[in-house]
Amino acid sequence: MSEGGKRVTGMDCLQSASKDSDDENDDAKAGPTSTCTSNADTDDIASFPLEIRNGPHITDAVQELEFNYASEDERARAQADMYGLPPAGSAYGDQVLAERAAASVEAALNRIPPAERVAQLKAQIAHPFLLSCPRHVLPFLEAEDRDVAAAARRIVRYWDGRERVLGEEAFSAESFAQYPLTDEDRGRLYSRGFQSTPDAKVNDALRAAVVKALSAWLLEKIETMEREIEALAPKRKAALVEAKERDPDVLEEGRVIEFLESEEYNTKRAAERMASYWDMKTYLFGKDDALRDDAHLLRSIQDDCRKELDLGILYVLPRFDKYGRGIVMLRADKTPVDREAQLRLLKVFWFVMTNVMTKTSARRHGVVFICHIGNLRNTQANNLEFLTRWAQLNFHCIPLRTCAFHDCIPPHGRWFRNLFLPFFMWIIQRSARMRFIVHDEEPGAMPEILETYGIKKEQLPGVIGGTLDKEYPSRWTEENLRGLEEESVGDEDEVGVQKITGREAEEEKG
Repeated sequence: MSEGGKRVTGMDCLQSASKDSDDENDDAKAGPTSTCTSNADTDDIASFPLEIRNGPHITDAVQELEFNYASEDERARAQADMYGLPPAGSAYGDQVLAERAAASVEAALNRIPPAERVAQLKAQIAHPFLLSCPRHVLPFLEAEDRDVAAAARRIVRYWDGRERVLGEEAFSAESFAQYPLTDEDRGRLYSRGFQSTPDAKVNDALRAAVVKALSAWLLEKIETMEREIEALAPKRKAALVEAKERDPDVLEEGRVIEFLESEEYNTKRAAERMASYWDMKTYLFGKDDALRDDAHLLRSIQDDCRKELDLGILYVLPRFDKYGRGIVMLRADKTPVDREAQLRLLKVFWFVMTNVMTKTSARRHGVVFICHIGNLRNTQANNLEFLTRWAQLNFHCIPLRTCAFHDCIPPHGRWFRNLFLPFFMWIIQRSARMRFIVHDEEPGAMPEILETYGIKKEQLPGVIGGTLDKEYPSRWTEENLRGLEEESVGDEDEVGVQKITGREAEEEKG
């Protein structure tokens, strides 16, 4: 069957190579959400444990200082995560715009039949980074006054003429040696891969070229990350180390790469995230069940957490936002008070995040949280362990980038502004604080505000002024309890990461 028009990512190329080498809800259901009219309920700071009352706090003034002292790159990346677009004129903004422009040219190039661009495809096979690196594409785009179709045709003419003059030397490695490759270049190729053609033989050659270009780099990253794991404090890595001793596949390279990709191939941060992941997984499910597959965990969540699932506290909103990010809705006002129920809610959170991870676009572009606080009471938010674990799951655990967190319509009690929020800001760390937005507006104003962040009114529930069908949360829950292992509709063109470098095969032979 032809692959024409389908994008084949670096994941797909490397998975294929491995196969060859291996032979292959309704508010009426809510919990405590009554209107807070009692001063004793809204302002009783004394109800919080001493660890929260006397713990570290991050005030608005401190956050402003943090932002002012952050580098230009940090601020630009935070703005890009929140709004979908980086600030104009920043170095990071220029980089993002260049990448998007190059992707547009590649899409236009792919509309030209393979038989009419033979030399260009030979060049891409010789140098797989030819289209994924903007520096190879932008000169053609600029020469054609930003006309992407004309730029694509100019690229074809360029390689036809180069081959006529130089013959096979036109595609020599030396032709590209003047452009040293960066981690960003390699990571971009791994994520984007190549646009497949109707010619299966060409696709096989492109796939093999991507494997050759990425395998050694990925192996080096994996080995470096493993050394970073070894360097972690014993307590911090304890759950991961024990899981690995019981099941070596815990560090199977496909899993490791998920964490590397979520941290833009920063091996230290990826190691910390993976250790946090196994700490959380063991905390939620126990040492034995943590090693079971997702299908087993899904069944245990379905059996143990049905009440919390039916409350519609957490669910994924329909479609992605304007910038391809997944959107998770959180009804914080429905948070249970009971400690055991809060633990079950953390399991539901795991279920939702694992579901989002099945979406290719969310893995690539991240996830946004919309949190309705509303009538949240202090008694729902004074469990230190629950708050700490929630922050860990939200920002520092799952191999998925949280781009922004929108706190909508917070309560007016002193406990929230003077105690809870400053303490929670300390828990979530600086990078997350730069992506945390509190909206004091009324529900009717929220759709217009959130649209500036790339989220449409029809994607939002009525509790924050949207027009989403009120039965959607319960439908989402039922549909997604049928199996986490199924790929979402619209993601069938891409598959997950599997063995890449052949390291396991070599070890088995040894």
